[in-house]
Amino acid sequence: MTLSDLEYLIVVAERGNIGRAAEALGLSQPALTRAIRRLEKLAGQDLFVRHPRGVNVTPAGERLLARARRILTEYGDALHELQDLKAGHLGLLRVGYSATVDERMFGDACRALMIERPVARLTIANAFMQPLLAKLDDGLLDLVIGPRPTKGRSDLEVLPLYADEIVCVADSSHPLRQRARLAIADLAKARWLLPGADLPVRADLDRIFAKAGLGSPKVRVESNHITVAQFKLLRGTGLLALAQLGSLKSLKRHGIEMLKVSGFNLKREIAVLRRAGGFVSPLSLRLQQLMLLAAQTRSDTR
Repeated sequence: MTLSDLEYLIVVAERGNIGRAAEALGLSQPALTRAIRRLEKLAGQDLFVRHPRGVNVTPAGERLLARARRILTEYGDALHELQDLKAGHLGLLRVGYSATVDERMFGDACRALMIERPVARLTIANAFMQPLLAKLDDGLLDLVIGPRPTKGRSDLEVLPLYADEIVCVADSSHPLRQRARLAIADLAKARWLLPGADLPVRADLDRIFAKAGLGSPKVRVESNHITVAQFKLLRGTGLLALAQLGSLKSLKRHGIEMLKVSGFNLKREIAVLRRAGGFVSPLSLRLQQLMLLAAQTRSDTR
């Protein structure tokens, strides 16, 4: 079994068709078919189920596919490490961060790294956690900074940075702001400005409602990236929204304030994530240290 064999396995699985995979790999279809047969002979069982339109991966194929991706990622890490050593520990750091991360803290850490290491280069990606983690898994990012995954990911090493609390906010003139005490049930009839249904924070809010015996929140406006400008939609519309506790000071300048709701407990841990056992360059290690220092400073000044 060679690295090329593993690459063939991955491309066939992704394309779902031997012919299209062969075209993508620059091979003849018979040559690729022979390579897959060779892998299946080594495995002692079918890795794909053939059908008129192409192929589907078998359970055994899925297991080997996961290993193949990991092996190729590790191989890429090894090459990355050798290139880094050849360059005298200088090079490129590829880091992604989610929209939930304190941008000032992240920016301060990156600025400090660039001042310390004048020859170092950074590639920065800002996106949601799912695509960022996919790029981390595929070896396209060295680090991801964002909410710690709620589901177990033993293949990730986690450096906790700070606790991030999510609160309910409303226009300062909202009727609920006039109430001395609020419970989750008081939010049942409200309309909401919320992130997309596929984002973890939305699922967390749904769980809070379900625990209180309520249906899902009534969404009037949905946005995958809620900006300060969009928070202004709360003014005079009766909408509620979710916001980071640390953003309340800036939101208050726009007439948006927190609703204190009993039982509304929505917290998550912001962390630096990297592939477990993967190559950690000096640049990567230093940015992690600077992020930790910035997080401690953030906590001290709050």
